[in-house]
Amino acid sequence: MDISHVIHELTNGLINPFLYPLDPSRRVFVGFLLVAMLMAFFVYVTNNNRVSFSGFLKYFFKKDVWLHKSSKLDFKLLFANSALTTTFIVPIIVTKLSIIVWVSSGFRTEFGAIDNQLLPYWAIVLLFTITVFFVEDFNRFFLHRCYHKIPFLWEFHKVHHSAEVLTPFTLYRSHPVEIIISRMGSVLIIGFVTGIFVYLFPGQLSALEILGVDLLGFLFNALGANLRHSHIPFSFGRLEHYFISPSMHQIHHSELKQHHDKNFGSCFSLWDRLFSSLYLPDKKEVVVFGCANSGEHTLTSQWLSPFIRIFRPTSTQSKHSTVVTE
Repeated sequence: MDISHVIHELTNGLINPFLYPLDPSRRVFVGFLLVAMLMAFFVYVTNNNRVSFSGFLKYFFKKDVWLHKSSKLDFKLLFANSALTTTFIVPIIVTKLSIIVWVSSGFRTEFGAIDNQLLPYWAIVLLFTITVFFVEDFNRFFLHRCYHKIPFLWEFHKVHHSAEVLTPFTLYRSHPVEIIISRMGSVLIIGFVTGIFVYLFPGQLSALEILGVDLLGFLFNALGANLRHSHIPFSFGRLEHYFISPSMHQIHHSELKQHHDKNFGSCFSLWDRLFSSLYLPDKKEVVVFGCANSGEHTLTSQWLSPFIRIFRPTSTQSKHSTVVTE
C-alpha cells in the first residue's frame, strides 16, 4: 500500500460521513431522521398536552445535548473512525463472498449437489430475508453481551458507554477494536448462513429490499431506531415484551445500578428474556447516561485509554460508578 493510496483512502474516509444522510443503508439517512422527529413530536405533544413547533424544536435540539462536549466527541469519532476503517480495517477483513463460497462449496463436497426445487422462489426469498435478520440480530445481542461480560472487551466498549448525552450520532461512538470485532462477527455469521442457503437453493438466492437495503433492516431503521440514542423516551408499550424500544436502549446506557447490563438486544427483546437481562422501564424512570473511568472527552484519550486500563489496571477502578452530567 503506497502513500498515495493511503492518502486517497483517508480522504474518502473523511468525506464519507457527509454522505451518510443520503444513504438509505445508514441509520442516519435523512428519511429515518425525519420519521424519528415525527415520533419525538408525538412524545412532546403527549407529555405537554399542546402543539408548539418552536417548543418541540427546542425540546428535540436541546443545546445542552447537541452542544455537549460528549456530542462533539461523537462527531470526531465518526470522522476519525470512518477514515481509519476505510483505509486500514476494511482491507484486512475477509470478504463475505469468500465465506459464502467456502461454506457452499464445502457442503457440496461433503453432501453432494442439490438438484430438487424444495420451495417456490417467493418462499425462498422470504425465508432467507427473515433468517438472516434473526441470525444477525442474535449475533449483535451475543457480541454486545460479550462486550459487557468479558473485562478486556468491556474496556473497548466503554468508549460507547462513556457518552454522557445521546444523539443519533452516538451510534458511531465506538473504539476501532470494537469495530473490527463487530464487522468480523457480522461477516462470518452472515457469510455462513448465506453459504448454507446458496447450497440449498443454488442460483435462486436473493433478499427482499427497499431502496437497495434489506427489507427488515430498512423497517428497523425507519421505525424510530434513531431515537435509541437520544433523550426522547419513546416507548413501544406492550410491544416491549417482543421488541427493544428506544426507551429500553436508553436504560441500557444508564449509569444507575439497577440498569446495569440490561437490554443488550438490538431489535428483539426475546434474547434478553432468554438470558434474564430484560428490563422494562417505567414511564417516569430516571436515567443518567455515562460511565466512570472511561477517559476524557478527547479523541486521543478514547482511543488510548482502553489499552492503558487493560495493561495498567488499578485496584480502585470499577466497571460502573456515578457520573454527573452537565
